[in-house]
Amino acid sequence: MFQLRRRSALKVVVITIGGVFLIACQRALNAVGSGSVKEEAVPTLAEIGHIRATQTAQPDPQDLVSAAASDSISTPPAQREEATQRVETTWPSVSRTAEGFLVTSPVTRFYENRYRTASERPTIDEATWQLTVDGLVQYPTSLTMEDIRALPSIEAMRTLECISNPVGGSLVGNTIWRGVRLADVLSAAEPKPGSRELKISNADGYETSIPLELALDPDSLLVYEMDGDLLPIKHGFPLRLLLPGRYGQKQPKWITGLSVIHEEFLGYWEQRGWSNAADVQVNSQIWEPRALEAISGETIVVSGIAYAGSSGVAQVEVSTDDGISWKDADVIPGPSSLVWTEWRYEWTPSAASETRSATLAVRAVDGNGTIQRPPRDNTGILDSTFPNGTSDIHRIAVTVRAS
Repeated sequence: MFQLRRRSALKVVVITIGGVFLIACQRALNAVGSGSVKEEAVPTLAEIGHIRATQTAQPDPQDLVSAAASDSISTPPAQREEATQRVETTWPSVSRTAEGFLVTSPVTRFYENRYRTASERPTIDEATWQLTVDGLVQYPTSLTMEDIRALPSIEAMRTLECISNPVGGSLVGNTIWRGVRLADVLSAAEPKPGSRELKISNADGYETSIPLELALDPDSLLVYEMDGDLLPIKHGFPLRLLLPGRYGQKQPKWITGLSVIHEEFLGYWEQRGWSNAADVQVNSQIWEPRALEAISGETIVVSGIAYAGSSGVAQVEVSTDDGISWKDADVIPGPSSLVWTEWRYEWTPSAASETRSATLAVRAVDGNGTIQRPPRDNTGILDSTFPNGTSDIHRIAVTVRAS
């Protein structure tokens, strides 16, 4: 196993071939009146790819202090204390489990995207919260958290990625979750024959739907713990959805209702042109070396992660000459295909008497044989995520010092 070296934060340099860019897939919605919502500056489809960064996976320390204050219902004192500590701003922020798998660490660094960025996160009292299950079911019901925790629990490591995560972006994380199978919750209500979709409603007003077949998949979970602790408020306390091989848009937080319906329901982002299936596209990124880094040595370790959702990552290739030639990297799988894959390549640069530049690139192949693509012509890095997420190749420029 290789080790990731921590580095101080670099100044952001905008270049067309690499770097980390964060793109928010939403504009603010303000709550007005009692339960009514007013849209403000909803982006058109032409604007979607050009939205500037309005969120980061590295929260401001003051925001963490405010969040900790509002988490008093759901967050144990130890976790609230951790949230007030200064957070590093380097990406990635990871540690290894006892089994050697990379997870986002600390959990306060796990990315967050919200549909109503101008509103407060919902603050829910677990003692009075209920999950309603209704629609085309034989036995409509309501469940408390005590009812849900009484069901057989599942612990699983999963990677979660935002559909708006750009090439090389940090809107992706990996951790261990605990919850129950969504199928176990639905089975007690008994969906009626002919049912096709499950509509999910949430305390922040967000709604979407998924195929009932996906809802009954044994890998579809309702989770209430994250990284061995209660879900933080910003990640959906007390209950959120976790689906196999889908982007975060289909895995909402603060769930309050499940309704079995006949036809698909297009949610907020789907109505605005984003993918309704939201299947994860095969993608990969270089973590070491860093973009614009000056490197030297007989052997340079190039490393990072790849992710492909349910199909898994079958192969990773690295180029050290801007995509002219490709070499196989060593692949280090996670515990399942639903977890990102580490990769590692040892590069021996040709001897040179002068310092020179080099462009490194990585591409992955998923379990179905789909390979990552070069960026499309006349398409910027911020355009590539709409509407299906990006599978563009990640490239970075480095400086190779003279030997």
